[in-house]
Amino acid sequence: MHIVNIIFLLLFVRVSVFGQQRVEHEFVGTLQINGGGLVTYKLVFSETGGLTIAGTSMTDLLGPDKTSSKIEGTISVDKTKISIRETENIYTKSTAADSLFCYIHINNARIKKVSNKRVIQGNFVGKYRNGKKCVDGYIYLIGADFADSLAQKVALSANENTSDTLKRLLSTYSQKVKGSGITELKKNELLSIKWPCQEATIELWDGRAEDGDMVSVLLNGVVVMEKVVITQQKKSVVVQLREKINLIKIIAEHEGNQSPCTVDVVMRCDDRKHSLQTVLNKSENALIKLYN
Repeated sequence: MHIVNIIFLLLFVRVSVFGQQRVEHEFVGTLQINGGGLVTYKLVFSETGGLTIAGTSMTDLLGPDKTSSKIEGTISVDKTKISIRETENIYTKSTAADSLFCYIHINNARIKKVSNKRVIQGNFVGKYRNGKKCVDGYIYLIGADFADSLAQKVALSANENTSDTLKRLLSTYSQKVKGSGITELKKNELLSIKWPCQEATIELWDGRAEDGDMVSVLLNGVVVMEKVVITQQKKSVVVQLREKINLIKIIAEHEGNQSPCTVDVVMRCDDRKHSLQTVLNKSENALIKLYN
């Protein structure tokens, strides 16, 4: 089976209800870039009144450049057309400068139902912050039930000689895309988060079995938590962000009884919350950059 078709099997859409009226729509699929290339892509949005929508997108869901952006747009009265544009990054694992980010614009993509699955299809254009075009192509998003059933059939029919790529994709889909969706940081990886607050609460804990993992946390080179043993009980510290760009470093001091050192992390300020997980061997570190 062609790799593009395999990836299509791993896409889903979920509709959740928050509160009494507000409905959040989630679509995951691919950006097929003209000239070659395929990038996983997710949209999450709610109708904000009239025909307007707002929410977030995520690009390169499982890759090294995973990026979440704010989106805004419109939806037609009959719910058959949707237009969106990415306006700014919320967080990213990419190390590229903001001026080099390619923001996705989608105009009048079709929303339709095919064989009991919801599908969004249409063209997209990527633009730099200055408005100059950087890429274009085709967007394809597909419904959950259809994708899940096909993925299960492929998994059941896959024998030992089937492409290892398929098995890895299915495994990753099950563990990460359908799971918590928490961003994972490994050795020397950097997560950049747009952070308008003047302080941040850093919470650390072990979401699995306690095994003696130990970490230190530094803010701009200054230790704020030193050799803390991570348990299931959350440990937290509030840090003041006095610089325009603030760098938080998490260092694995000890791997405990089971390698690697795995720590759940939440960054909070007011109603803002960013969840992530560091997976490090002893003496390795991961970085979080907060900027405004």
